[in-house]
Order: sequence, then structure tokens, then C-alpha cells
Amino acid sequence: MQLRQLAAQPDLLLLLERGEVLPKVLLDTCVQQGVTTALIDGSGRASSLTLEGGPSGRRKVAGPLEVLHIAGLVEQRGTRLEPVLRVVASREMDTGLEIVGGVLIEGIFEGASVRVSRHGRASRAEAKDPSWAAVVAASEQSEEPEDDEPPRIGDVVEHPKFGPCTVKGISDEHLKVRLEGGRTVSLGLSHLSFKLKGELSTGKRLYTLVVRRSQ
Repeated sequence: MQLRQLAAQPDLLLLLERGEVLPKVLLDTCVQQGVTTALIDGSGRASSLTLEGGPSGRRKVAGPLEVLHIAGLVEQRGTRLEPVLRVVASREMDTGLEIVGGVLIEGIFEGASVRVSRHGRASRAEAKDPSWAAVVAASEQSEEPEDDEPPRIGDVVEHPKFGPCTVKGISDEHLKVRLEGGRTVSLGLSHLSFKLKGELSTGKRLYTLVVRRSQ
């Protein structure tokens, strides 16, 4: 998958490659990018779609399929992101062209472009000229960040230097993580705080690591 920031816009463009699955890729990307509410719009090609709705209920539609439209939204409920995506697709049959549609439960794609339009952002005025009270509050938060529940083995933490790391072990003093390249390092917990970003489609949680200032 490729991820692009659209020029001069806060929206994202996901470019799915062969074998990638929606909505899994979409949810993981939203969690990693801190997107909590978004409108979704796209199209592509799929090798199979699992759809729900209509008189036949849930069904798996074999491809190849031209996915004419992907539309819906992603929104946060508690710590989880919930997708509601609808698709309209076509496929060639012996009897001619067949149109199918419904709520997308799972789609295996050959390729697709999906636009993620963020919602719930602060206004430009707020971002450009925050109040003094907001500045003080942000400063206090950065001085003494409040910990969320610590991660468990298998969860993912985003380190400001190492990037995404998988938790391999945790004790009273150290957090043991595996870096993307496979190397394992041990981090001192006395200088770290955990901020929960959300839950990945695998059920594992995603955290941001905040490095405390030395006293």
C-alpha cells in the first residue's frame, strides 16, 4: 500500500496493491495517522467481495470485479474505529454484466485508490492563534504527560526515533521492543509515558511513546 498526503489538503490518498484487504488496511492507516473521523470515497478492482444486505443477506462474490464506487465513513467508538463502507461493483457473467452492491464486510483488492477526508479538525483560526489558556494547558501537559494504561506484549508503540515497534516484554523498569528491522532494544520506563491512539484491526493496541524530560 502507498499513502499520500494530498497537496495543500489534510486529506489522505490510499493506493492499495494486489492482495490488500479493506477495511483492514483503511482502519490500520487511520489509527497510525491519528484519524478518528473520516469520509471515505474510492474505486478499484477486487478479486472477491464479502457483502451484506439485500434479500440474500451476507454473501461472498467472486471476481474479478470492477468496484465502481466505495463510499462511507470511519468513526471512533470508544478506543475502536468502526467502518461503514458501501460498494457498487460489476462483473462479467455468461448471461452478461451483473451489478452487485451492499455493505462491505471484507474485500480482497487487486488495486484501488481510496480518499480519506478527515473530519473533526480544529479551525484554522484556532490553530493559528490559540488562546493563552490553551498554550499554558498544552505546556503543562508536555511537562507532565498523563500515562494511559501501559501496553501489553504484542501491542505496537511508536517511538519518536525508532518508529513503530512491537512490544516483546515489560517489567517494572524496562520496556523490551522489536524494531521494524528485527533488532530488539530495551527502553527505560522512567523516561517514558504511554498515550493510547487506538486499536488495530488485529486487536492489538497502538501507543505513542512520550519521552519525559530529565529532571
